[in-house]
Amino acid sequence: MPLIDLTQPIEPKMSMFPIDPQPIIYPWTTIEAHGFATNALFMVEHTGTHIDAPAHFIRNKKSIDQIDLEKFHGRARILNLTNFGERMFVRSKDIKNAEHGNKIARNEIILIRTDWDRHWRNKKYIKSNPGLSADAAQYLVKKRVKMVGIDTPNMDNPDSAKFPVHKTLLGAEIPIIENLAHLRKVPQNTFEFVAMPLNIEHGTGSPVRAIAVIRK
Repeated sequence: MPLIDLTQPIEPKMSMFPIDPQPIIYPWTTIEAHGFATNALFMVEHTGTHIDAPAHFIRNKKSIDQIDLEKFHGRARILNLTNFGERMFVRSKDIKNAEHGNKIARNEIILIRTDWDRHWRNKKYIKSNPGLSADAAQYLVKKRVKMVGIDTPNMDNPDSAKFPVHKTLLGAEIPIIENLAHLRKVPQNTFEFVAMPLNIEHGTGSPVRAIAVIRK
């Protein structure tokens, strides 16, 4: 039962939005001095491959610790949208075309593959990613999907200053996972997916370890 890691590493020089601090991984204790080694971590909840909870954008909506764990595990499907480049909008018609006649099912986890993760650590990774349009988000809400992920830093297009995709999906209590990696390595379009967040009290999101489980 192969496991495929779909997670970006957390490291001091990783790609981050300018408003967010770079993560700090600071040696706190050492085996030589204390008998055991630990690191102190400083980072925002939305560092690296992470999940956005509804509370990230919607007042009085669920925080990460209030979401049922069932939301973060289940049958996933990759939609191949690798023909979308810098600052392009993925619209509902594009998602329908990527379904190839096999309609998205209720409670599926939808992962948008753009291969934008190839630009990881490049300045344009943060500033120029393709993203979904508002009508694409509305289509996914209508399909009642469980969670939506993407291999870019932002589910919204950089030109969508008011974050309509975040507000639409999170308003419907559909968690968002961003900064996925290596979707191209998954050998099949449907598979079991796991991305468990930390149990952060009142958290607006959490880093995750996202994994594709390939059952033969």
